[in-house]
Amino acid sequence: LEAGVIGAMAAVAIMPFELEPSVTVRGLNGDLLAELRPIPASISELKEAIAAQAGIPATMQVLVREGSDEALGCEELGEASLDITMIVDEEPVLRGVARLASEVPSGQEEILRAMRSRGELDLNGKSIGPAGADAVAEALLLRCGMLRHLDIGGNPICSFGAQALSSALANNSSLTSLQLGRTCLGYKGAESIARALEVNSSLMSLDIGCNVIGPNGCKAIAAALQKNRSLRALRLGFNYVGDAGAEALAAPLGAGSALTSLDIDSNSISDEGSKALAAALETNSSLTSVDLNGNCIGPEGARSLAGALAKASATSVKALHLGCNELGFEGAEAIAALLAREPDPLLLELSLGYSDIGDEGALAVAAALVTNSTLQVLYLGSESSPRSLDAMGRLEAASARSPRCAPLELRWCGRQALPQ
Repeated sequence: LEAGVIGAMAAVAIMPFELEPSVTVRGLNGDLLAELRPIPASISELKEAIAAQAGIPATMQVLVREGSDEALGCEELGEASLDITMIVDEEPVLRGVARLASEVPSGQEEILRAMRSRGELDLNGKSIGPAGADAVAEALLLRCGMLRHLDIGGNPICSFGAQALSSALANNSSLTSLQLGRTCLGYKGAESIARALEVNSSLMSLDIGCNVIGPNGCKAIAAALQKNRSLRALRLGFNYVGDAGAEALAAPLGAGSALTSLDIDSNSISDEGSKALAAALETNSSLTSVDLNGNCIGPEGARSLAGALAKASATSVKALHLGCNELGFEGAEAIAALLAREPDPLLLELSLGYSDIGDEGALAVAAALVTNSTLQVLYLGSESSPRSLDAMGRLEAASARSPRCAPLELRWCGRQALPQ
């Protein structure tokens, strides 16, 4: 029996290992673009699979067998492995770019050069209207897989332009960053962008700040975040979303949103809105930066946020910005208690400037910093606030203490001002 087992093992060991047939796709420069197993059933399926891996739309792909000059035909796909070279057909892009160049001051060659060399295009402040946004959608998003970053901020594209961009984004798999700040979207434009977010899986950074989207626009974006799992950074500053908007955002944050950075500064958010966000932070494990500067958050809101970050489950937030709020001494005291707790919270950056914390609040923060070993940057107001020399002296002394893992950097008015 033992001899039989050994013989069987030997037989297995010498059997040849056969790889499943595959398609290997390389660019003209020899770079590997895609490797596909099993072999797709048709040329169209093959192109879609390449688009998914390489980010180059099927409409721009010309496929030839390696070493040949003729494009693959349907009969070429079989069961045997294939080595393919892909040539990018830029003709669809050239047509769209020609239309775009007629809408913006940038020349056609400048647009193409930026797209080819850096994969990014800066159209900020180029007086693009809805028609220009439609051209951008056609030329750069729907058909072009080479574009990764697009800045169209500072242009009055309005809700009509947002609608065109939304349709393109829903079918785009290459764009990772989109800047739409100050583009007059309104809540209708925000709703259009939200529809694209529900199905888009490539966009990682979105800026729609300064667009007066209001609570309704914010609710649409929040609903889209329930389905979107790719977006990492979202900027919604200066949009009048209020407490209703903050409460809407709390739902996806508490339900496992993929966001790591949320900027909702200057949105008239009070204690009620911050309480809702705090409740979401208790279960959220992805957010690392939360910007609530320039709102109307008082002591209650500060206590809620500090309490959320003190919980064991809320360990991901490393930057909290609460400048230009209404925290007062009580709010500063709550933040100080958070900084002083053991083990230290993971906060690395904190903003408290121009939040009415006064000298007493500054002293409370200074006392907490003596034992805190993780905070690296603290933003305060101006060098005359807090006015007390005692408070300022203690803050400086706390920033220079020796037990720290890293030196604490004090910044006044957002600038580094105190030499250590």
